[in-house]
Amino acid sequence: MTRVGGDAKPVPDGNAKEGSVEGGSALPLLSSGTPALSTERAGSLRLVPTDRLPPAKQSVQTDAQCPRPTLPSLSAQAKVAITAGWHVSADTLVNGFQFVMVDAGVKRGSAGCAAIGGSALVFNAHGLIAIAYDRNAKQSSRLSSLTVPQPGVVQLLSLKGPLAELSVTDQQIGLRPLATSKRNRSSR
Repeated sequence: MTRVGGDAKPVPDGNAKEGSVEGGSALPLLSSGTPALSTERAGSLRLVPTDRLPPAKQSVQTDAQCPRPTLPSLSAQAKVAITAGWHVSADTLVNGFQFVMVDAGVKRGSAGCAAIGGSALVFNAHGLIAIAYDRNAKQSSRLSSLTVPQPGVVQLLSLKGPLAELSVTDQQIGLRPLATSKRNRSSR
C-alpha cells in the first residue's frame, strides 16, 4: 500500500456493522473485500490506494461568505476524517463502500466558494482503501464535491461542473474521465 504524507496514521476499522440508522432502518454493511483500483488519471485527478489518512495540513478555514452546512448524521468513517482535522462535506454509501468527501475549508473566488484541498476517501469494512484527489492549479476547476447520479457511480465535481466518475463494483473501483462535449458531438 502507498503511504500518504509523513504524519499519516492508519485509519481504524470504523464500525463494520455500520451502526448508523437513517429513517429507522439500518444501513447495509460495508464490503469486507478490497476491489481492484484503477491507476488511470482523469485530467488532474488520481485514485491512489492507501490505508493511511493524512492529517489536514492546516486547520479548517472558514469564510463568512461561504456557509458550511453540517451533515445531519455521519458514518464512523466520516468521524475518523473529522478527527484527523478535515471538514466533511459528503458522506455516502455506494455498493458497499463508504465515500467521504473532505476538504480543509473553503475560499471565496470569482466562480463561487471553492473547497481547499478536496479529496474523496473510499472505505471498506476494514478501513480506508483509497483516496481520489485533484491537484489542478485553478481553484474553480478542482475537486470540491461528489454526487451519486445513478447506482454504482460516484461523480466527482468542481465549481465548473463534473470532472470524472468513479465506477463502483465489488470487483473494481475505476476512475474514468467524462466525455467532453466535442467527443459527444463527434460520436454522433
